[in-house]
Amino acid sequence: MKSLKWCIAGALAVVVSGCGASRVQGWEVDQKRVEGNLAQVLADAEAAWISREDPEKLKEAISLYEQAIAINPNQPEIMARIARAYYFLSDGYTRGDQDEQIRLYDLAAQWGERAMATNFEFAKLVRDEGKNIEDALSALDESYVPAVYWTASAIGKWARLKGFTTLLAQKNRVKKLMEWVTEKDPDYFYGGPPRYWGAYYSIAPSFAGGDVELARQKYEESLKIAPDYLGTKVLMADTYATKVQDRDLYVKLLTEVLEADPTVLPDIVPEQKVEQDKAKDMLEEVDDRFASLSTPQVRIASNW
Repeated sequence: MKSLKWCIAGALAVVVSGCGASRVQGWEVDQKRVEGNLAQVLADAEAAWISREDPEKLKEAISLYEQAIAINPNQPEIMARIARAYYFLSDGYTRGDQDEQIRLYDLAAQWGERAMATNFEFAKLVRDEGKNIEDALSALDESYVPAVYWTASAIGKWARLKGFTTLLAQKNRVKKLMEWVTEKDPDYFYGGPPRYWGAYYSIAPSFAGGDVELARQKYEESLKIAPDYLGTKVLMADTYATKVQDRDLYVKLLTEVLEADPTVLPDIVPEQKVEQDKAKDMLEEVDDRFASLSTPQVRIASNW
């Protein structure tokens, strides 16, 4: 059935490129203004964010950051932080609840889009001229890298969970957003852009640009930028090692993650611990992952 899905999808790729589940984009969301002490709200938000290893503290941080935006909506850096926070809440603490993950990734993307729309020229292009988000990026400068990065990451995860048609419809958008980030700041978030391309070239079938050798090079590039960031090894195991059916590499990468000190990068200790949780779960799946795959592309494609 999955192979059939790929055949149908390949034949209809052009047709569905404009289809798929739609989203309410960030600049379309109404914002109610409230009065409040902005400095105090932001201080409380930062305190909760520091403790985001606790999911309830992460939710508290999100609520406070959103309150800060309601007080003063002209804060793109805070909007980008909210996008990252919703992404982390979904990726780190909502695994297993697909509907909730979809909702949270959508919120992450909305907040990233809202951050971009604080730029007057960008807002004019998407609101008044009806440009697509990816066609308005020329209006933005490097200060919007966090907003674009988390928007691209969130839309990609949202589309993957929504299903194959949505994924195909959003693929080029996410690709163009990440190309922009790669051009502006290839080192962003511990080698995030090359890490994305490592996954992209691993997951994509050959007819859509997949290239396992290029995938390996991109992962190595990301690891060179940030060798202590554990998420790169987890993603490389999940996508590249599985795609090329290298069980030894899969086990090696995940074992290194579990043996690593998550405090080496003090700014992202909670994220590092989540990656270790993922690695533990993935190691428990190793026999199923490698013994049951008749063609690696089928499994990976279903999760792209």
